[in-house]
Amino acid sequence: MKSKIKELRTYLDGVKSYRQTITQLLDEQQKWRDKYDKEKAKDEVANIDRKIEKIKSDERGMKQIQNAKLWEMGNTLVSMAEEKAKKPIDLSDTRLQSALQHIALGKMDYKRASDIALQFVGNQPALRMLKDTFEEKDIKSNIDKLVYAPSDFSSGMRDYAYNVIWQNGNISDFLRFVGKLAKYEGIEFDEVGNDDLVADMRTGAGLPRVN
Repeated sequence: MKSKIKELRTYLDGVKSYRQTITQLLDEQQKWRDKYDKEKAKDEVANIDRKIEKIKSDERGMKQIQNAKLWEMGNTLVSMAEEKAKKPIDLSDTRLQSALQHIALGKMDYKRASDIALQFVGNQPALRMLKDTFEEKDIKSNIDKLVYAPSDFSSGMRDYAYNVIWQNGNISDFLRFVGKLAKYEGIEFDEVGNDDLVADMRTGAGLPRVN
């Protein structure tokens, strides 16, 4: 999944570069157009108008391709997260065995419980089991910030793709949205701004932040 996120980020860089190129081309043509007298140089103005329309037409075609590609890439990330979340719990995981043994004692404070949960960032099956076990033992923790449904990101991927391509939306906003999914999956991503789930959870549990 990490490589797919990198691919999406690289593609968004390309979208940004293309957007800048189109803006530059249109600005150049507009500058030429402004130099002519609309009444005395009708042919020249008409020629420039045709060039401008050609640029915009080509841009519309490219935007259709970009929108479809971004949605495909975003949907692939969600699908990968969903498949990962459906995997059976690995009961042979010694870390999980140890965590369950400690929880079984029923005596665990908020800080310790949250610290245990942090060991399983990106492992939704294990986190859900721990969450249920915490609740059974009435143990408080911040585990809710790590448990999520990948399908909740599906419509957002589509909406952000549309916004970036057709409404010239902020590409950084899309990257921050992808960053949220990355953090849930335990993948380092430096475009999440204040949405660093793990760091926030550690702070809430009274634990030191890890960069």
